[in-house]
Order: sequence, then C-alpha cells, then structure tokens
Amino acid sequence: TLNRKINIAFIGDSHIEQSISDEAQYSILKFAQSGDNYIYTYTKLQKLLNDNPSIDTIVLGIDFHNIDKTSEEWYTSQSYINFKFPKLYPYMKAKEVRKLVGFYPWGYCKAISNLFSIQDLITDDDFVKVYGSYQISSDTISKDSLLVKPKHNYKEVPSATQFEYLGKIRELCQSKGVKLIFLTCPIHSNTY
Repeated sequence: TLNRKINIAFIGDSHIEQSISDEAQYSILKFAQSGDNYIYTYTKLQKLLNDNPSIDTIVLGIDFHNIDKTSEEWYTSQSYINFKFPKLYPYMKAKEVRKLVGFYPWGYCKAISNLFSIQDLITDDDFVKVYGSYQISSDTISKDSLLVKPKHNYKEVPSATQFEYLGKIRELCQSKGVKLIFLTCPIHSNTY
C-alpha cells in the first residue's frame, strides 16, 4: 500500500525502469522492471490498483519491441522464466498462469521449484524485487554502448498475446476510472 499522495504510477519494462526517476516528483512511483511483458505488467497492475485507490493515472511503457512477436521468446526462455515467474506467480490469476504455461510447459514446471527457494521469499523490504524501481545500468550511460548498434531479430509481426494483454490493461484501467497514458521513452538512435 502506497502513500495516499501518490496518484501516478509508471509501469513497464527496462525502458521505463531506466528512464524515469522515482525522485522526479513526489506524487509518482515507478513499478517498472526489466523484461516485464504485458502479462506480468497486467498482474502487477491488478494488485497495484486494488491496493491503492488513490492512483488515478497509469503511464505504461510501449515501444516496438513490446508488441513484436519476438517478445514472446521471453515466455519460452528458461532463464527469463526463472527470473520472472516465481516472483509474480503468487499474484497471478489461473488464466494468466495457464497462458504462460502454454508457451513452454516444462519450463514453468521447472520454475515452480523456485517458489520455495529461501532467496525468492518476499519480505516487507523486498518490494523492488516484485514491483521494480528506478534502475540504471552502466551500459545505459556508457558512451561505448552508444557506439555499437546491436542486431535485433525483430520479426516485424505483431504479438497476439501482447495485444491481448495490452487490451486487458486498458479495460482494467477503464473499469477503475484510471487514466491510461502510453509512453515511448527516448532511445539513442545508435542503440535502437
């Protein structure tokens, strides 16, 4: 539960995580975390809005990589599954769990063992682990990282799953009377 003065929440993946500082304004808080696809964002947003009726505006990160078919590779990568699923599983509804498991059943079964790992138990001071916060990596600010143009394997095909959950996020915000703003963070032209 947040301070009632907080009425704006930023949510999304690393682009929001590394671009928006929590300290920029007192009335905002950021719940972005690297690799948050829209199923995970939707899960976090449900809990956030249910527990904090003072939030009246959600700013959601969106960019090409969020809606491209390649974003679904994160649902089938074992290291990503191990990183995300155990933290958010306790807050997920059965429908979302079934959707994820459908991508790679064995990978999610293996990740279940992480639910009972001591390092993954959520404590009161472990808020950032679940929700995310302002983070900036040395790669983000390194001049050398701006000189290298990484190769991306975008399929340039929209992801049905990402669009489905983008719609669910919109519907959730509408049902709670929450204003939804889409934000594409600036990215150096040599990086993307």
